[in-house]
Amino acid sequence: MPFEAARQKYQDAKSALESWGSGLPTDALKSDASQFVQALLAALSNQLALTETLFNQFVSQNKGRFFGPVGPDIEQALLETRTWEDTETRLREKGLEGKLRQWRSDANKFLEVDVRFATQSLAYNLRGMPKELQGEVTTFVEAVRDEVMRETRQRLDELNRSFDATLQVASDDKIRQALDRSQVRAALAR
Repeated sequence: MPFEAARQKYQDAKSALESWGSGLPTDALKSDASQFVQALLAALSNQLALTETLFNQFVSQNKGRFFGPVGPDIEQALLETRTWEDTETRLREKGLEGKLRQWRSDANKFLEVDVRFATQSLAYNLRGMPKELQGEVTTFVEAVRDEVMRETRQRLDELNRSFDATLQVASDDKIRQALDRSQVRAALAR
């Protein structure tokens, strides 16, 4: 039954979105993703329910009437092209792709730690101490700095991978592909 294919696509999308959201590296990202996934799935679920209702009504009203290709009016009723186009437009207007890119940029700027000033300041503050003690303190601080920088770069790499994965799902092109009705139109033509 054609509606089962739509239901399966919804389930596939739901599974992919939930998997993506739960795989993010931080609780804050998981929380944001959860809200995004819930909103998106609610909209898709409403559309799926409406599609099922309309499909069932259509089948009921047209039992025994199909003896040849589907006409343009029936095709439009099944495709609901305008509804899907409106949904795509609303999703694109939210600027998800741009927001994701901005969040990525902000996170990169926030996590890029510049410690040159701190090192210069440390040297200035230690200037009155014995050279041996200055060396030990400086060595310790530099070791801590290097570890912090390593961990920061590691976290930044994880965050960038998460953003890349998110863009694979929420880019304007992916949304356009997901809502493209041409495959349904082609199936109706068979």
